[in-house]
Amino acid sequence: MNPGGKRARIVAAAFAAVAAVAVWAGFAVDRMAKEAWKRTWVLQAEELGVFTRRALGDREDLLVVDRLRFLGKRDDVAYALVMDPAGKALIHSDVSQTGRVYDSEYAKRAAAAKSTLVQEVPQANVVEVDVPLGEVGVLRAGFTFATVGGWESWLWVLTGLACVSACVAGLLVLKRVDKL
Repeated sequence: MNPGGKRARIVAAAFAAVAAVAVWAGFAVDRMAKEAWKRTWVLQAEELGVFTRRALGDREDLLVVDRLRFLGKRDDVAYALVMDPAGKALIHSDVSQTGRVYDSEYAKRAAAAKSTLVQEVPQANVVEVDVPLGEVGVLRAGFTFATVGGWESWLWVLTGLACVSACVAGLLVLKRVDKL
């Protein structure tokens, strides 16, 4: 076996490993960013839960109606509602959904929650954060990655560029090694 061929295979394997690490790093960054969004959404929902509990306790339902409608206009919010223990939407960010009875497994788990519950609803591309409100029921806020995912495309473009760069560098080094 010629020494240049052996060196060429070693160099090719090294650059393939660099490309694999770039792809792995892309997945890791994507996962970490999504977890950071979830933590942010939990904090927002819990703050809204505190506000809602106080406002409903003070019989200030219209404040909650306004807050949920405003929240529903955000790009990263799919829905927000106050649901009673029987599953009925008492207040909803989409007024047409007020009064609707929810009986899905997600709604049942939300109604039974004793503390903040985070549920992923893959078929709706939603992360739902449920905050118990005591006897009133539960606050359900559905957040979506659909509109906050613009960074994701850039991440994968950069990952692709890193892989292509590693391959081009590998080919250039191989060419150089073959000349030795």
